[in-house]
Amino acid sequence: NEWSNWFKANTEKQEKAYVYRKSAKYGEEELDEDDIKLRELLPDFSTSNDEQDLLEEPQLFTSRSETCIDSEGLTEILYLLANEKSMHNYDGHMALAWMMDTALSCGLVDDFVDSKIFVYNLYALNQLDRNQDMRVVDVYRRNSRSELEKCITAMKPLIKRVYWLKEKWPEMTILDGILQRAQKILSTSMETPQMQFSALLEHLLAEADLWEKVADRKHSLMNELEELRHLLVNWRKMEVLCWDNLLEQVQTDCCTQTLLLSWPLFEALYKVDKGDDEILAMTIEWIQNSTIIDFKARLLTADLLIKFIMLAKESMRGNLCQRLRSVIAYFRLFDTVVENKLATQKEPTEKQLHDFVKIMKYNDLNLWSVKASAQKAHKQLFRLLKQFKLSSSDLVAPLLDEIPQMLSTTEHQTKPTFATDRIISCNDFYAKRAVDLTSKIAKHLMDGIHLENIEELTEFVKCCNDLIRKDVQYEGSDSEKEKQQGRALSERQKAVARLLKDSIALGLSTRKGLMVNAELLTASVVAGMPEDNKMLTKFIRYGGASRNVVLKNFHKPNAQIGTKTMSELKGLTEFILNELYLCDQLITVNREMLRRMDSSKKMLLNYLENAKDIKQPCLHGQQWLHCLQQSKYSALKFNSLLEFMGKKLENAPECNTDFEENTVLKLSGIQDTRLSQLHKQHQEYNATFDVIRKIRDEASRILETIELSLLHSLDCSNIAIWKSSDISHTINTVKAESTDINSQLSLISCVMVEEVEEAKGILREVLEALTNPTNVQATTGDVQWEGIQALLIIVQNTYKQAMSIDFDNDRFMDILRQLTNLLRNLNFDKLKKYGTCVYNYLKVS
Repeated sequence: NEWSNWFKANTEKQEKAYVYRKSAKYGEEELDEDDIKLRELLPDFSTSNDEQDLLEEPQLFTSRSETCIDSEGLTEILYLLANEKSMHNYDGHMALAWMMDTALSCGLVDDFVDSKIFVYNLYALNQLDRNQDMRVVDVYRRNSRSELEKCITAMKPLIKRVYWLKEKWPEMTILDGILQRAQKILSTSMETPQMQFSALLEHLLAEADLWEKVADRKHSLMNELEELRHLLVNWRKMEVLCWDNLLEQVQTDCCTQTLLLSWPLFEALYKVDKGDDEILAMTIEWIQNSTIIDFKARLLTADLLIKFIMLAKESMRGNLCQRLRSVIAYFRLFDTVVENKLATQKEPTEKQLHDFVKIMKYNDLNLWSVKASAQKAHKQLFRLLKQFKLSSSDLVAPLLDEIPQMLSTTEHQTKPTFATDRIISCNDFYAKRAVDLTSKIAKHLMDGIHLENIEELTEFVKCCNDLIRKDVQYEGSDSEKEKQQGRALSERQKAVARLLKDSIALGLSTRKGLMVNAELLTASVVAGMPEDNKMLTKFIRYGGASRNVVLKNFHKPNAQIGTKTMSELKGLTEFILNELYLCDQLITVNREMLRRMDSSKKMLLNYLENAKDIKQPCLHGQQWLHCLQQSKYSALKFNSLLEFMGKKLENAPECNTDFEENTVLKLSGIQDTRLSQLHKQHQEYNATFDVIRKIRDEASRILETIELSLLHSLDCSNIAIWKSSDISHTINTVKAESTDINSQLSLISCVMVEEVEEAKGILREVLEALTNPTNVQATTGDVQWEGIQALLIIVQNTYKQAMSIDFDNDRFMDILRQLTNLLRNLNFDKLKKYGTCVYNYLKVS
């Protein structure tokens, strides 16, 4: 495991750094770990005098491993795993080129596969020169290919001139040194950062200056060195432009390091002795120990844990995924707070950095002046980066102890309505009676439930909060200040007493709250909530976060609040949160039951409509689902082939190339075909490209039609039934688009013979998957279902319970408890009812 290898290597690196610091003699300057990391982020290659030192990795205390992927590569893989959307835009063909070449030489891959990959590799190579005008480059990790090309072009006349001088004075070792420096630049890997090339160029210019000191005007290298000096200054200006993004790079590096250091969490997944509770506790502790700069990276760690469990298909840890999602949703409440804190800490350093970049200029072509300015700038930047690193290392724990801002309820105060327009007419007596009772239940509940009392209590709580936080200014003598303080304390105590009295009047019991299992409630709110974004779920999460802060304050002695009052407030807090959590659990269960029943109803209505239309053939739901899945697979394959054809055309040269006279093309083994003769200035090239673009648009419409039909089976694929009219529409659309595509493919068949033949074959697979299913004879006879009587009995019992609720005289909590009991006593065996619907459908068909 490469991640495990990296973690071991990093641990070894930290141990070596610790030993080094401990071995430092008294009085010597200690090497801080943050200083080491910042020097890796902002290396000054110009301070090195040896090219070999320049080409080594700029890391202190490195522990090298030949098999270990570097941190950047590992992080890129993890981010791709966390965000599947970016995977589609990821281009790894340059890496595949080496792998395919090695596999081909061993006979593991045939020529057909290699030819397919070759097109993408060639396309990736062509993309290297597309960003030549890009000026902002991370010069400490990347380089600009266009700038390197200018350097190579400028060095050619210099090398030629030096060889001419060497013929005159072969004994001059200075000329040998210039050639060696130039050859070092030319032989350096193209992966080398721009600033390392800059340092190598400085060494070359320094060596050339030694010759300039002894050479006369006739034998001077001044003209050949002029372009290189300008290049060096331009590269230093590129470095200045790069400094604007240094703070973002510090954040990225901190997040990268944090993400990779989370390996023990993932290692625990594969240990038998590590249970779900222990892994969950480790994850929560890992997030709670965050700093403001790596908080998001630690949340991403929990997301990756879920991905790893799902990819490993460990059914034993299926429940852990849901609990981890709940933990992530809980801590995301503090996203805004942490971001604001980081922005506040970042702002002064960011301003100083921008001001420094504005005044920093390189205008002097003198080598030593440029070098001295760079070293001075690096010292200033190092100070700014260290300042930001220290300020952003604050822990998020104090932020977690701040009560979050209260949620607004104004947008959720609309009164619910009963959707009478969705009632389906029916002649069955029992069904009509059930619908009538359901309408009466809905009317009684909507007319009877009033929330004015609980809303007034909520507003009074806000007033109490403002009163307690009010800063009272005491004036006058000591006795007068003492009286003012007494009046303020009395006012607050009266407000709290009224709050407790009004709470009891609504049925909010403080004694029952003291009986709540606090630890279990905390675990349920943090790790036991659904992932949805319902308002009630938000309230519970915000309430849980606020409760944790309040409970910590309850343990502190307070002169203004007595022990009894504090105990009552604590009980009230526990009682309200526990009741909200129980309600949410009950609502979640019933909502899922209703969703599945609604899906069953829609499927049966579709079947009823199909049964009325005896002219249309009726397809079994699972049969049509299989047809759609097969057709979608072929459509995706077709789109992939079109992308391949487009990339192949984009690899065409810019202008005409004579095949007979081009020796490289002859030796390449490329056949002289109509396609090989195309270039981007050719009229047929544009026509071919336009045809492929049209085919892509039509193919995307086919895929969109198929996916739209598949959307009908979302979350109910095992009972899905499509309307016959929808099936006919899907087939007709695919047929029409396929006919157009075939005619378009014929237009380019002479240019891309093999690809067109393959495309037509795949297109036939798309159409045949939809048009050749086996028909199932529809049965339209009536089938009696006795379950409607049982359903009516359940509705009647619900009606009796609903009508017995006295909304005018009962307390709020008593009404809420009766409503929850009503839902709990519905006795809807959802699996039985769901199975009954499926059985009824199968019996009819």
